[in-house]
Amino acid sequence: MAIANSQPGYEIVQLTYHDESKIEVDIFAKPGRILFYGHNLFNLPERMGHSPRYITMLRHPFDRLLSDYFWLNLPGRMPCEVFEEFCRFVNAAPHLEFYIYHCGLLNYKNSQHFNLSDYDGIDEALSQEEAINNLDNRFQLVGITELFEESLFILAHKIGLTTIAPWWLTRHPKSLYRPTFFDLPITIRRTIENKCQKDLQLYESYREKLEHEAYSYDFNGDFFKYKNSALIS
Repeated sequence: MAIANSQPGYEIVQLTYHDESKIEVDIFAKPGRILFYGHNLFNLPERMGHSPRYITMLRHPFDRLLSDYFWLNLPGRMPCEVFEEFCRFVNAAPHLEFYIYHCGLLNYKNSQHFNLSDYDGIDEALSQEEAINNLDNRFQLVGITELFEESLFILAHKIGLTTIAPWWLTRHPKSLYRPTFFDLPITIRRTIENKCQKDLQLYESYREKLEHEAYSYDFNGDFFKYKNSALIS
């Protein structure tokens, strides 16, 4: 929403595979600046015969896993119950990889969250290779959630934004409770580390690339004012 509300502005259009049958092919030919967004967007425009440039944000895999699980499973339940259930889930899961599938060979028709059944029949190594190829060649920006403001300012430079709207004014609601990674028992932390190895490698690689790109930018005082405002919001 920050990009859509920035200047020059964008018309925003949400796409998900649930609307697939309703999507008109000529929606991609609309005039003006249009930002298509959606959790299940990747490869859907291609089905309509278009080749867009994508934008995505990678979050640290451990935090992404915790956030996703507690967002889905906490409402209406006691935090301690969900905490114990999460630990059992981590121990039982054959793997906890997410990005290598969602950025790789996974079809856009997926549950958007971590779901082992979504990945059935997908070769892990081939999907990891395809994820790297996609991120390198089909994405205008691979941002990093933990470097959110840096990611926004780099994107603004790439697409010609002159003013960036405050992202915190349209902040997504937070879970009422979510433990940090270091709140988890050490055995669970080690298990997550072992089962997220490929995602972690992917995240660290693209974080290093973004940090290198950010280092080359001459961020002015506007960036630091924006970042400080985000921190205190």
